[in-house]
Amino acid sequence: PIGALLAKEHASVFEPGDHGSTFGGQPLATAAGAYVLRRVLEGGVLRNVRERGDQAARALAALGGTRPAVRGVRGRGLLLGLELAEPIAPDVVMAAMRRGALLNPVRPDVVRLMPPLTVSAAEIDRCAAILGEAIKNVEASVRFWRRAFGLELRFVTGQKDYAEMETGATALAFASNRFAAMHLPAPIRESDPDEAAPGFTVSFRSEDVRADWERAVGAGASALAAPEEQPWGQTVGYVRDPDGVLVEIASPLPGGAP
Repeated sequence: PIGALLAKEHASVFEPGDHGSTFGGQPLATAAGAYVLRRVLEGGVLRNVRERGDQAARALAALGGTRPAVRGVRGRGLLLGLELAEPIAPDVVMAAMRRGALLNPVRPDVVRLMPPLTVSAAEIDRCAAILGEAIKNVEASVRFWRRAFGLELRFVTGQKDYAEMETGATALAFASNRFAAMHLPAPIRESDPDEAAPGFTVSFRSEDVRADWERAVGAGASALAAPEEQPWGQTVGYVRDPDGVLVEIASPLPGGAP
């Protein structure tokens, strides 16, 4: 550790001995400071900052093509801000932390990235992937259920934070975490595909369980249990959707039971 005080000439009023610093000027701190400066200037640190900063900016900008919640990227080098279209930065930061990335919600709609100057290319890629997982959006959920099960969109809000899909007599609804926190009377636990599934299933009756199960997996679901005939005569398979929800695909019960 070392401390230093710099001032422009018109504000340079200190004389030697006027101001003290715990880590300023003593031989050990000065030697350590000089070594660090040599490493920064001669050891490729600044080159790494430029290269990794460009890489991070490109990776974050690319999220805007798949995540409507991403509005843009600002900053320079390895001090970058991911601008969001909604005030969901705290939710994104918490979701990223559960996946192994430490970020900072400096504003309700801005997530700050400030990795170490020695960060690697692989670490930048991993951080961008984690952010992509953390920025969940209702539109992505709707696209999955449309592709996997052929459901049609009933409506979606202008902010893309709530949507309903037609299922027949009822509707399948999707809400962002922020929307749920604002409108539900009790706290919620975010569904996470890397953790245990929520304690409910969305169940579909199918005349061709194997084909529908394979279509769901092809649309982005995680395969849990391939279709098998059960002792009671029903064929059942399980997947988890990209948000981590457990989905049952089953043939009708024998005897015409629902």
